[in-house]
Amino acid sequence: MSRKYLYVIPAATAIVTAAVGTALLTGSAAPAPAKAQVAQQPPVVVEGPVSAPGGDTYATCPAGTQLAGGGYNSVTFARTGIGDAADALTANTPSTIIPNTWGAKLLKGTLRAYAMCVTTSSTPPVVVAGPVSAPGGTSRATCPAGTVLAGAGYTATPVINGYGANVDSEILSAPSTTVPNSWTFRWLRGTVQSRVLCTP
Repeated sequence: MSRKYLYVIPAATAIVTAAVGTALLTGSAAPAPAKAQVAQQPPVVVEGPVSAPGGDTYATCPAGTQLAGGGYNSVTFARTGIGDAADALTANTPSTIIPNTWGAKLLKGTLRAYAMCVTTSSTPPVVVAGPVSAPGGTSRATCPAGTVLAGAGYTATPVINGYGANVDSEILSAPSTTVPNSWTFRWLRGTVQSRVLCTP
């Protein structure tokens, strides 16, 4: 459960008090007191190191926080001699090995991973990996009973040409309309593994 703080706004209190006083004088019903406002801490964003070319990068949430999502930022992105994209994002996913961590990877270039971390005392999220798809097939990962789908990511092996350039693309990334608590990924030609972030 997120830590919450109760703020009492003096101006609002004065308005409620004045309204009650007026009701006592006129005999009219007083309006219901205004509900106290509750503020929640914004997420903490953690930046991972720049990866080696074609290498992994990880961002880990600090103690007292839990992973709620993540992303990446390309630092260098491989291109062909005429400037076309030759690279591919091959991983953008919660880690199945390192707790509370988001990872990312490019086929050839360098990048940073980012983790979005929330302050909470609830049970840490569970990361579930689906099966590796067939080439051009789909991979679906499903959160177990008692948990709720909170996010998703993937790892993929795209198809490359004889020059080492990517000739593939992600063509499906969506929650399932037929299987509750699930997310499905698909690449045009390569293989992919779906991963879901599941909160209790």
